Amino acid sequence: MSIERTGDSGNHLTAITVTFRIAFPDGEVGDKARAILPGAGGTEIGWRLARHAWHRGYATEAALAARDVAFTGVGLPELWSMTAVLNTPSQTVMRRIGMTEAARFEHPRVPGGSPLKPHVVYHLDSSAASA
Repeated sequence: MSIERTGDSGNHLTAITVTFRIAFPDGEVGDKARAILPGAGGTEIGWRLARHAWHRGYATEAALAARDVAFTGVGLPELWSMTAVLNTPSQTVMRRIGMTEAARFEHPRVPGGSPLKPHVVYHLDSSAASA
C-alpha cells in the first residue's frame, strides 16, 4: 500500500491516494516460495505507507476494505500477511482486520544478523472474517 499526498497542508483540501496490493503468487516463483515461507502460495495482503501517513488509521481502513473485497468480491478462501517481528504497527493492523499469528520464521532474503530477519506470518480464513 502506498499513500500519495497532494495539495497544501494549510486550509486547503489534501488528496490522499491509497494504493493497496493483494499478491497472487503463481508459477515457478510461487512454487519456490511455498517451500520456504509459511503461508506462501496463498494470497498475501500487504501495505506500505509514507512516514507522514503512519498512525492515522489509513492502513487499517484500507486493509479492511481490501479484506472485504478479497472475501466477498473475489471469493478468496483465505488471506496471509507477513512482516518483520519489529514491525509492531503492521502486526496491529493484521490483528485489527481479524488475522491471527500463524508462524514465525527467519526470512531467507534478509541478510543474517539484520534485525529485520525474524518475521511473523498472520492468517485469516474467510469464514473467520464473516463471523
